[in-house]
Order: sequence, then structure tokens, then C-alpha cells
Amino acid sequence: MAPLSYRQLDRTRKSIRLLTVFPGDLDDPIRCELTLADLDKHPSYIALSYTWDQSGGSGEIQCCGATIQVGNNLKDFLHRFRVWDEGRGNRLWVDALCMYPSQR
Repeated sequence: MAPLSYRQLDRTRKSIRLLTVFPGDLDDPIRCELTLADLDKHPSYIALSYTWDQSGGSGEIQCCGATIQVGNNLKDFLHRFRVWDEGRGNRLWVDALCMYPSQR
């Protein structure tokens, strides 16, 4: 399992990483990517502050070609979000995924 590789934030701009969840059916594996967004351009996104559910276990998602472990509550949210968002193109800022681990 390759680790998730984070692109460096552009320190000359106000930038953040946003998560795009690719289309799929409710039970399909989650596939997503992280992209950089310039806050001065006022990108549209939905923020999700996430706490790992210690009792709920974990699951895997595919992000930027890497398989990563996330809590089942986040995985379940991403499955439902993907179906709800179909065709809308909303992006997410999820603290557990969009922040480099040492920046949390």
C-alpha cells in the first residue's frame, strides 16, 4: 500500500487542499483526489471536521492512487455524499484528509 503523497501548498498564495470524490454507485469503492485551491479565487467547497470513530472500525479508500485507511464513519459519509452530489461537482475540505498529518 503506497502512502498518500501530499502536494506542497503554495506558500505565496492562500491555498488549501480540496477533495474531489469521483462518481460511483453507493457500494462501489471510494475513489478521490486532492487538488490545490487558491482561496483568493473563492473556491466553492463543503467543510467537514471529522473525528475518527474509535468504536466504528476503519475502511479503505483510494485517494490519488494510494490506498488509505479512514474511519468507517468517514467512509460511510463519502459513499452517501458521492450519491447525493452526483453531477453537482461539489468539493470537500475534510481535515483528516486535506491537512498534511504534521499540520493537524
